[in-house]
Amino acid sequence: MTLQEQLNQFMQAHNIKQETVARGVGVSSAVISQWRQGKYMGNNEEVDAKVTAYLERELGKLSKPELTQVFVNTTTAQKMLDMLRLTHLSRENGLLYAQAGTGKTTTIRHYAQQYPDVILIEADVTDTPSVVLKNIAKKIGTSTSGSLNDIKEGILEKLTDSGRMIIVDEAEQLSTKSLEILRRLHDKAGIGLVLVGMPRLLSNLLGKRGELAQLYSRIGLHLPLPDKVANNELAQIARLTLSNLPEDALKELVLMVNGSPRRLWKAMNLVHGMSQNHNEPINVDMVHEAKRMLVQYEGG
Repeated sequence: MTLQEQLNQFMQAHNIKQETVARGVGVSSAVISQWRQGKYMGNNEEVDAKVTAYLERELGKLSKPELTQVFVNTTTAQKMLDMLRLTHLSRENGLLYAQAGTGKTTTIRHYAQQYPDVILIEADVTDTPSVVLKNIAKKIGTSTSGSLNDIKEGILEKLTDSGRMIIVDEAEQLSTKSLEILRRLHDKAGIGLVLVGMPRLLSNLLGKRGELAQLYSRIGLHLPLPDKVANNELAQIARLTLSNLPEDALKELVLMVNGSPRRLWKAMNLVHGMSQNHNEPINVDMVHEAKRMLVQYEGG
């Protein structure tokens, strides 16, 4: 079987598009198309090597399934879900903040999956007010062209009295103007708004000179979370994620992550990978090895 035939067979078996293959191989879709047809006039040996590496990598993933991250309804997660639901139903303005790695993002994504009317936006430090509005417009299916005011009016037309809710993750990344725009959407459309982020989000909401006092004053519900998640909750997450985890390994795993669900996930991924690579059940030695690999990690 030729390499082209191997790739075609792999794509058909796993319903993979040519564009996806091109990104994985590191060439353009046009190159892959020509190469598959035997018509590529460039360096075929180079493409052969890249396709071979791509197939080896992807088949290796299939032979050793990745660990699936599951949502676990711990006490901390339930507090977040309760706050989100109350804010959603009351169309309030909510604030949820905690240190990184405490499970905020996992929980709000779970909530958004439960309630498709939620508009979940994940902010980035480079997001301008235009980007924020366009992201919301895309999520709700309104126009992203025209002036900022045009986009805002289109959003308001779709959201006013809809009973929907906007959740903004990593909201501490947003500028004062972006936060003010979100406040206006909340006020005018009468929808829920929850800002999620690190503790510095709280001070950001006042603005450097108090210019966001109106937004801060409108916060109806807020939930500050502890910096660390309790060990019994971490153990609950680990048991449901790694069903065959022995008790001695579980204990070591929980102790090493220092209250951080994110660090727990990284550690579980490591021990799962070791178990897959060695074709052995997870044991406490694998946890110790994972601890050495994560030794520089501090905090959430």
